[in-house]
Amino acid sequence: MKKIISLISLALISVCLLFTISCGKTVDKVGNFKLDSETLTLSWDRVLGAKDYTISISGEDFDKSTKNNKISLEYLDPGTYEIKVRANSGDGEKKDSGWASYTFVREKESGLKYKLINNKTAYQLTGIGSASGDIVMDDTYRGKPVVSIADKAFSGNTKITSFVVGKNVTEIGKSAFSRCAELTSITIPDNVTKIGASCFQSCRKLTTFTFPSSITKVEEYMFSRCFALETVNFGNSIETVGTYAFSNCEMLTSVVFGNSLKTVESYAFSDCKALTKVHLGSSVETIGDSAFYNDTLISDIQIGSSIKTIEQNAFVNCDSITSLTIPDSCQTIGNYAFRYCDNLVELKLGTSEPALTNVGYGIIFNTKLYNDAVKNVIIDGWYIYCKDKEIEDIQLTGVYGIAVGAFNNCETLIDFEASGVKYVCNEAFRSCDELSYVTFNNSLLSIGSMAFKDCKTLKKVFIGTNIQSIGDFAFSACKSLTPDKIFEVSESKTTTFPKSLTHIGKDAFKGINNTVKPEDKNVIYVKNWAVGYNTGTSGMTMAPSQILIKNGTRGIANYAFSEIPIAQSDLSIYGIDIANSVEYIGRGAFYKTCVDYVVTVRLPEKLKEIGDYAFYGARGAYFGGLDRKLEIPEGTTYIGRSAFYACQSIYSLSIPKTVQEISPYAFYGCVSIGATIDGESDGDPDIIGYIILADGIQKIHDKAFYGCEGIVNLAIPDSVTSIGARAFYKCTSLKNLTIGAGITNISNYAFYGCSLLETLVMSDSVTGIGNYAFRGCNSLVSIKFSANLKTIGDFAFFGAEHLTELAIPNGVTTIGKHAFRDMKRAHSITIPASVTYIGSHAFYGATASNIYVAENASMDNWDIRWNSSFVPVFTNCTLSADGTYIESFVKSDSNPDNIPVGEKMAAPMKAGYTFIGFSTTSGSNTAEYTLDNIMKAPNGKTLYTVWAEK
Repeated sequence: MKKIISLISLALISVCLLFTISCGKTVDKVGNFKLDSETLTLSWDRVLGAKDYTISISGEDFDKSTKNNKISLEYLDPGTYEIKVRANSGDGEKKDSGWASYTFVREKESGLKYKLINNKTAYQLTGIGSASGDIVMDDTYRGKPVVSIADKAFSGNTKITSFVVGKNVTEIGKSAFSRCAELTSITIPDNVTKIGASCFQSCRKLTTFTFPSSITKVEEYMFSRCFALETVNFGNSIETVGTYAFSNCEMLTSVVFGNSLKTVESYAFSDCKALTKVHLGSSVETIGDSAFYNDTLISDIQIGSSIKTIEQNAFVNCDSITSLTIPDSCQTIGNYAFRYCDNLVELKLGTSEPALTNVGYGIIFNTKLYNDAVKNVIIDGWYIYCKDKEIEDIQLTGVYGIAVGAFNNCETLIDFEASGVKYVCNEAFRSCDELSYVTFNNSLLSIGSMAFKDCKTLKKVFIGTNIQSIGDFAFSACKSLTPDKIFEVSESKTTTFPKSLTHIGKDAFKGINNTVKPEDKNVIYVKNWAVGYNTGTSGMTMAPSQILIKNGTRGIANYAFSEIPIAQSDLSIYGIDIANSVEYIGRGAFYKTCVDYVVTVRLPEKLKEIGDYAFYGARGAYFGGLDRKLEIPEGTTYIGRSAFYACQSIYSLSIPKTVQEISPYAFYGCVSIGATIDGESDGDPDIIGYIILADGIQKIHDKAFYGCEGIVNLAIPDSVTSIGARAFYKCTSLKNLTIGAGITNISNYAFYGCSLLETLVMSDSVTGIGNYAFRGCNSLVSIKFSANLKTIGDFAFFGAEHLTELAIPNGVTTIGKHAFRDMKRAHSITIPASVTYIGSHAFYGATASNIYVAENASMDNWDIRWNSSFVPVFTNCTLSADGTYIESFVKSDSNPDNIPVGEKMAAPMKAGYTFIGFSTTSGSNTAEYTLDNIMKAPNGKTLYTVWAEK
């Protein structure tokens, strides 16, 4: 019995002891504080056994505890706070923890609204928030710089009276401050490089503005309808003033630019009715349509010495301009440029013979200068307008240009003679019904479009020996004029135009009195130029089988044979046979000819120029005959825009070095270039197509070879310095591509959709690969990157699913989003330390791969989704000297990362070797660890790759 009592006593004592010990325990202290800088939420690790938490902020306890392991500090006023948190016991048996503290600094904020951008490294200002009045924007927000102001951020806001932009802002969006009706001033720092269109439109109380020195363009409508704007400091960096940029700025008095300004666009300063002073600087080249329209008070105006073009209506209604000097550099003055400048009494077009080649119609109509003239309006060597509509004959000396429409509708004018005239502008003599005789001397260089159109009685024209171009419809409907009455210098008949003539426009001689000789095979000639085709009085009833351009012909006029449906003939006979004497094929000369039938076309040996759209849409044209070879003759200097657009029967193409630029769309849709035709009988090829671009070509422009599906092998010559956007877009048979030593940047979409491309070799001159440049090149198995490559654009190699390994060259700094997406077969990707940015989803879909990142690589600015397929990543790697394979890495709990559970990782790759495993000893032939047990290797150890030679 005593023994039993003793045991019970012992048990009671033990329980009491345990109770005593239990009552002395406390819950763990709060730890691992984290502050979300975006929401200013402070959090900590949950404490096991804690019922809730008590929070004290700078000595002030919360009356109510919280069960959450976080608290928002956003409501606090600016200042420094000691945040203390205590974990409270949840079971009554443990004591509350002691206090854990965290120091929080609440910065002063403006109340403006922001959002995180740039992979959460910076903020953008998006709205007004609680701010109002005179606002000074935050330079930083919650520890990160504010770098931009969003589109329409404050549009229509009436609370802002003044605004100071933060010093870290580089871009202000479109319409950001538009219609801020109470805004009177804004201050912008010099690091802002772009201010969007309509940014301050209709800020009706804004009075002054100073452009940052980094801004080069005033975007369209930027200050339109800023009625109170009086002063603008443009500085010395503005190059362009956009359309309507300052229109209706009714209080603006002075516009003074530095010498950087080049372009003033349409209506830029229209209806600035208080504007008195305009100084455009020495570099301005273009003043746009109606740029200073209705600026009635301008009296002090200076146009710089580089001006080339003053467009139509540029200074209409500028009543206060009395005198104006146009610098010698000016080439074109548009129609009505100074119309209704009522008080203009002096206009100077150059101190000597200026560069002017085109003066528009009525440039000084309704000015004092015009109104005071009695019969002839002549200004500094330019005949501007004939006011005497009853004039019968005129002899001009000392005049070298006749303005647009100068003698238009002078119905009584019979005889015109001028010596020294170089330029006859558009419609200069149009509809002069009685005009019979026109005489120019050897000074004449050009005759503009419709210059003599509808001059029904014109019988003789002397054009001199130096004429270079005759414009569209220049002599159209001159039914009394015959080709033999177009003389050079004398009454003797001439069968040729001067050698200086290189262009005759569309229908330039349509409707003149011209007999088509039988031996000319229905080709219409004016002297030694082919200008059209005889379709008969009722139109063409049967398609011709041939167009024969006879020997001795020097040029083919614009659109001379466009849309003539040549019928298929015996292919041993040329469908279009152009004599070797032809040097110039004009714009659209055979536009949509040879569309429906197969015909042969032979280019002349002496050819110099192939005009824009010359053979556009000639689907059935067999250039060179049955072998379908288009060999551009040596000596040709120009292949025009869309010259061979959709010519589907070209199989072989060679372009000589004399052609320095291949124009946009030149061979667009020529689907057969480079293709092979198999013989029908023995299976051997009948035609093996090719493309040869000679060394000497300098530029390949946008879409030049777009959709040329037959090209198999392509070598870009070293002479080529630029390849335009989509230049070889969807060349779906291209297999082998070499980029020459002259290329520094491969443009956006340049080789997009070349789905059979297997090998790509870049010269070391290439520093950038544009967005989508090789997207859809699904068959790529080999890429030799440039050793000097810096940037790889967005989607650049999206879809390169046959690449088995990828070594990013050392020196590359940027890899764009989706750049190598869907590299399904890649086993190894190496990334050098030089890479500072990788965009989102850059390697998405490379699920069979490991990624090896060089030691010292900074991954801070890599997009959080750069490895969105979560393939294994080895960091802190030593890569081989050429960067193609891994030599070692430092093992840790998180390195390698993203190890697949229950799956095997891809083995590293090294050319000529098989991967064995990893060793802790450099140079070992024995692997201590394989990919299956790599995570069991000790942390902190350097593991070296072990290879076996194949």
